Amino acid sequence: MKKVLSAAIALTAVAAMSVSAFAVDAGSTNGSANGVAGDDGKVETSVGTVEGLGAGTNVTIEVQPTDTVDNEVSDAVKEKLGDGVTFNTTVKVTVDVQPNGSATVTVAWDGQSNRAVYVGEDGVETFDLKVSDDQKTASFSTTHFSTFYLVTVPENGQPGTDNEGDKNEPTGVVLAIVPAAVAAAAVVVSKKRK
Repeated sequence: MKKVLSAAIALTAVAAMSVSAFAVDAGSTNGSANGVAGDDGKVETSVGTVEGLGAGTNVTIEVQPTDTVDNEVSDAVKEKLGDGVTFNTTVKVTVDVQPNGSATVTVAWDGQSNRAVYVGEDGVETFDLKVSDDQKTASFSTTHFSTFYLVTVPENGQPGTDNEGDKNEPTGVVLAIVPAAVAAAAVVVSKKRK
């Protein structure tokens, strides 16, 4: 009975740790929010932040997973960046006054994207995507607002690399495996003691 109880406790711990590892999904903050830039030119909403605006600028930020992409947009992006491009997240920023220089958009990182792209009348613009050290947010700078796509562009044959060529590996699976290994070791130690 004690062995069964120990195994049940170990499995419960693994399940709880695994769920908590995935509960901090970087791309989980989706939706739409409005805000007004303060005197510092910054708007913080529940779905993202925009910095570098004029005070009093009205902003709407919409963030959602990219389910479908217009064929023209998809073809233009793939023509510029290659066939291996994956569309992950759509970020739409609407303002009543465009920035007077560069502004920075920050949203939850989807765990995969390494570029932001915009497709307009003049073609495809790409923006470096800076992933925060804790891998929870991603930022890009732009001089105008519209609809942007956060995409994964294979570089040097390695999907998920940033501009310096370092791999941005998702950590959720590793975080789930570590508690499982610890729990398995606890069960083995418990059996050896008996």
